[in-house]
Amino acid sequence: MKHLLLALSLLLSTSLYGQIGPDGTGTVYGYYIGPYIDIGWSNADLAAADLSGANLAGARLGGVNFSGALLSNANLAGADLAAADLAGADLAGADLAGVQLILADLSGTNLTGANLAGVKSGNIIGTPSLPPGYQIVNGYIVGPGVVLLTARVQYSDLSGADLSNTDLRSANLAYSDLSGADFTNASLYDANLIGANLTNADLSGANLFGADFTNADLTGAIISSTTTFSTDLNMNWFSSQGAIVPTGTIITNNYTLETYSSTDLENWTLIKSETIESSEDILFLKSRVVEAE
Repeated sequence: MKHLLLALSLLLSTSLYGQIGPDGTGTVYGYYIGPYIDIGWSNADLAAADLSGANLAGARLGGVNFSGALLSNANLAGADLAAADLAGADLAGADLAGVQLILADLSGTNLTGANLAGVKSGNIIGTPSLPPGYQIVNGYIVGPGVVLLTARVQYSDLSGADLSNTDLRSANLAYSDLSGADFTNASLYDANLIGANLTNADLSGANLFGADFTNADLTGAIISSTTTFSTDLNMNWFSSQGAIVPTGTIITNNYTLETYSSTDLENWTLIKSETIESSEDILFLKSRVVEAE
């Protein structure tokens, strides 16, 4: 009898809570779990559910309660988790590439080892455990490869931050400390960098088209041959701001000063030619004829 009750208990437990199969799909708490499912904004409750290794790629999960859930090594690439409750959830090693996390509750969430490339965030609630190189700034997940399109992170301390391959188009970074930050291959298209401290920042390969550098400090900033910028800027300008530019890219406006002589003011003979860096180097010119002895 006891064995029968135990078997019935296990059967009820399995049917009630379900489990994730080897392919990452299954039924848990009565919800089908699989890629591209849509249970967002339906008051779905998967609190404390074991979804380890689940395949939820591209799923619509906005507003779902995942508090305390186990999502380690789950595939959530491209999923919409806007306003989802992930407080206390374990997403260690999960694939969150391209995930939407705006307004999500990440209080005490474990994201160590997670793939955060292309993550979109903003107004994040709480402080999660993040992989090395990532941090929460003004409610955004900031780090290499994330999307910070139009992000408002002005007056922030991002000194030494790894922002390589980060999408910072139209982001507001005004008056932020970006000294020593790594912006290699990042997009700063139309970004607000007014008054920003960019000393020793690495801008190699960055897209700087339309970026506003008014009163920014570029001392020691690295500009590479693959850095792109608006036509109103050039390597000379960056160099004049103290930035480090590639050798041979400075455009020097050299002038040639030529001296001619003539006996009849019609036929002229070149008697001297010299190169000067600027027409301002010519303070005055004076000619006179001296009779040969």
